[in-house]
Amino acid sequence: MKEHFTSTSRLVTGSLRCLPIKSVEFQVQIKSFKQWLRVFGFADATNYYSPAYLRSFFHFLEGSNIHQINQITNNQIRLYIYYLAGKISDRTGRKLSQNYILNHLNAIKLFSRYLIKNKGQIVDAGIRFSNGERDSRIWLGKDEIKRLYDKCVLGKQGDMNRAILGLYYGMGLRRMEGIGIDISDIQWHNGLIYIRHAKLKQERYVPMIQAVQRDLEVYNYRYRISIFKRLGRIRDLLSSFPKMVDVLQEM
Repeated sequence: MKEHFTSTSRLVTGSLRCLPIKSVEFQVQIKSFKQWLRVFGFADATNYYSPAYLRSFFHFLEGSNIHQINQITNNQIRLYIYYLAGKISDRTGRKLSQNYILNHLNAIKLFSRYLIKNKGQIVDAGIRFSNGERDSRIWLGKDEIKRLYDKCVLGKQGDMNRAILGLYYGMGLRRMEGIGIDISDIQWHNGLIYIRHAKLKQERYVPMIQAVQRDLEVYNYRYRISIFKRLGRIRDLLSSFPKMVDVLQEM
């Protein structure tokens, strides 16, 4: 089996294995994931480290009051990786190595693969972490996101802005992924959106949380058809260049 981790010194994972996990669902998933790795013959290093890395991720989620698999979003995985990028190692007194952080991300991606194949659940782990310079973009905090939502007034433009926020913040989509969504790509009945215009052509399904689906439904059934019928793009979800200029200028 192909090794899923970059070559790096074997760091002690005892502290990760001792992290407390309160969620019974998370505890069960760690055990099942560990058995799956062993049954399918993954490399020894993968069998040893992956459950510990997954436990660390679950511990982080519980700190954000997340205790179920169906509550995990792409943005939360992204926040966890950036949390690790800023963390100081107790052992070395320096920031965690990029290879070590990449190992954590690979473990989460492997867990996502396990969920799809064995549980029929989808956790979108489609993010990348570069071995080069870390992303210098500024990430908005919860208060800033709340202010954006508060500025989305009632009416056509406000509902469209909430739909845009749901796609890009709530679901963590890239700009062109959101623009490329066809209305037929949305599976309202099971809360999924099929992303066909993904980076590197890696098509995938992304789950919608309840609040995001509600905002998309309001925008779709009230305004989308009337907006795009005159543009000849009746099946588009968003316009070609969605912007929130009015909202951002008022912040």
